[in-house]
Amino acid sequence: MESAKGEIEMSETKKRESGIELLKIIAILLIVFSHVLQTLSQKNGYIDYQDYLIDLSHSTTDPFYLTLSIMRYAGVFGNTLFFVCSAWFLTQVSAVKKDRIIHLVLDNFVISAAIALILLFAGMNLSHSLFVKSFFPTFFSMNWYVTCYVLFLFIVPFLNGILAHIDRKKHFWLMVITSFCYILLNAVYTFPYANNLMTWITIFIAVSYIKNYRMDLADNTKFNLILLFSSAIALLIILVAINYMGLKWNFFNDKIFYLNTNANPFLIVISFALFQLFRKIKVENRFVNYLSSLSLFIYLLHENTLVKTYLRPKVWQWIYVNVGYQYLAMEIIAYTLLLFFVSAIVAALYKVSIGRLSQLCAGKIGERVQYMKTKAENRLKL
Repeated sequence: MESAKGEIEMSETKKRESGIELLKIIAILLIVFSHVLQTLSQKNGYIDYQDYLIDLSHSTTDPFYLTLSIMRYAGVFGNTLFFVCSAWFLTQVSAVKKDRIIHLVLDNFVISAAIALILLFAGMNLSHSLFVKSFFPTFFSMNWYVTCYVLFLFIVPFLNGILAHIDRKKHFWLMVITSFCYILLNAVYTFPYANNLMTWITIFIAVSYIKNYRMDLADNTKFNLILLFSSAIALLIILVAINYMGLKWNFFNDKIFYLNTNANPFLIVISFALFQLFRKIKVENRFVNYLSSLSLFIYLLHENTLVKTYLRPKVWQWIYVNVGYQYLAMEIIAYTLLLFFVSAIVAALYKVSIGRLSQLCAGKIGERVQYMKTKAENRLKL
């Protein structure tokens, strides 16, 4: 869900290398796939039918169901991939990107409000609370990634300023301490003082350290392949072990999603390794770059709160009643691809129409904000 001019951008460079853009497409596909599984397996208190659901949250002897439970981690994986890509380029940011933030907030508002009004006029019985919140999506964190990213964009230039004024040793220990508190500790125990923003700040500090001091590791293909496969295998073994222990001891029976968090250290390492491998793909493909540029809109459309609450369950209900789950694997893949491509088509239409107006408005508002900022600084004699 990344864009600079129409989506959260992950690169500050003018030339968009398709290796990184391809990784972004893979990330959004992983996210859509995970959300399709989430709809299939997570209870929804806003609808009056639940017969389409399957249970993926408990230990099972069925290898297929266990595979689906593990694949639910694809969403967190995709989110982490996106942020690692962003973090790598945001280490160059020295000022708050007002136009980018305003554009992002405007796109979030327009898409969310438009969907709410369309569903209302279509006669859908919507929750009054969700309907009202749909007109303030960033404030109410209706799309948590967008709200968290906006908050991060406000502080990232100050983080860069702080990191630029500490030496390598202090940077290293800051990375170690924050990683322990907000990733490792939070992964094994729900640390009461941790949240997604602190996790991202921690990842950013680590990415900044690698980029400033250990490019030898970032550029080492063998090292990154070892990181990738060792972390993936370790996570897989842990999840299979949790499932097995859940069959033996009731305490572990509902713990298969215990590590399904943005603080998952294995997924963070895998994301970093994959980014470095794709970063070395020095080619440019216009179609890949364009499809990648739709990432934010695809995310905002398919994961809109009203869409995921009312429309996505209807699709599973229709499949359950009319087709059944005899070919569930194929149905999940087909649903994922359909949701992705429909969202991409609508995103493309939005980008060349309302998205351009949103970009223009963001620029005008940004100019006004800059004027007010300068005036306030003069009055305060800053």
